[in-house]
Amino acid sequence: MKRYYSCVVDSQPIFYFQAWNLINSLISRANVHASQIYVNCTTDVEQFFLDEIEKLGCNIHRIERFGDGRYCNKIAQLDNEVFRDSECVFLLDADMVVLGEIQNLYVPSKICGKIVDFPNPEIGLLKEIYDLAGFNTYPKTCPVDCAEGDTFYNNLNGGLYVVPGDLVKPLTEKWRKWALFLLSNIKILEDAGKQDHVDQISFSMATHDLNIEIFNLPRKYNYPVHLSIRNSGHPVV
Repeated sequence: MKRYYSCVVDSQPIFYFQAWNLINSLISRANVHASQIYVNCTTDVEQFFLDEIEKLGCNIHRIERFGDGRYCNKIAQLDNEVFRDSECVFLLDADMVVLGEIQNLYVPSKICGKIVDFPNPEIGLLKEIYDLAGFNTYPKTCPVDCAEGDTFYNNLNGGLYVVPGDLVKPLTEKWRKWALFLLSNIKILEDAGKQDHVDQISFSMATHDLNIEIFNLPRKYNYPVHLSIRNSGHPVV
């Protein structure tokens, strides 16, 4: 089946280290073949890293930096034509590690991801942004995962998205559009200290704009190991 696993790597040693761990965890723990993995590298990623990835049998896809040139680079990975002809693509941050199979997370016609850990940004700011963008409605609300408070149900933690192949093209276009919109109106985020969340918020705006239904994944599929959470079970991702 045409299911692909994708991550973005920037030109810093920590990203090489993280991506190496992610790739090997997918192969050894998640029953993913190396040929299903796409490592999307910015143009200044060093050749020694590319050589090591090729030895594993993974695919290398060069990308140009987009938007803020940092967090928004993840949007550029969806320009890969291969993904548009796929059943689905798993978009993973490089600092994720996969401990078990995740193929079952694919849901046709829906994007899957985990709700944010905290109300980040707060729902009042999200509504201001939606108003500024000219939306007439807001997404449904739901509780955040690891604290008190509500957020939009499509305000997802960007560590893992599962995107059906037929949604890749429209999502890419709208995600780019709303990321650029937020960057051109960045003061509203800077005033709240949330300027690093452009990719996350614009993803929410894109899925709402397209009326894409979201399937909220349980915590174990995007487990926040940096938080002290008791009785949370065992992580898969």
